[in-house]
Amino acid sequence: MVRFKSLLWIAPVSFVLAGLAGAEDQQKARFFYVQEENIGFYAVEDLPGLGYAVLAGDPSKEGVYVIRMRLPGNQLFPPHFHDEDRHITVLSGSWYFGAGDTGKCGDALEMKRGAYVIHPKGAIHFEGTCSSRGAEIQVTGRGPVRTSWLQDIR
Repeated sequence: MVRFKSLLWIAPVSFVLAGLAGAEDQQKARFFYVQEENIGFYAVEDLPGLGYAVLAGDPSKEGVYVIRMRLPGNQLFPPHFHDEDRHITVLSGSWYFGAGDTGKCGDALEMKRGAYVIHPKGAIHFEGTCSSRGAEIQVTGRGPVRTSWLQDIR
């Protein structure tokens, strides 16, 4: 009888362990990683010197996305807004952003490495670099997201 009880105990434990191994394989399958040196930045035709990389998701499709942008010095995006919230983290350099529609560096806040900013849905702002020093930022949001430039609306 002891043997039978031992088998009853071993069978569920084996099943659980097999299930854990399967769960571990499933967990591994969902991980994604890339080293910084392997991130593929793409040039943007209209914006010389700008590097753009989609790390996860797709800003034009439903769901969360993460993008990286490398901005050269002295490149300021004109006033605009997005139809979804965007979360920005400054990874290097000095990135500037200003609330409102002036589009002037003197009205922008300098955000240094490690800074975090939320651009609320529909909030007019401008951003970029206001010195010869460039910046790298990471943007996270929920797609699909659309950017509306004030100059196109007015």
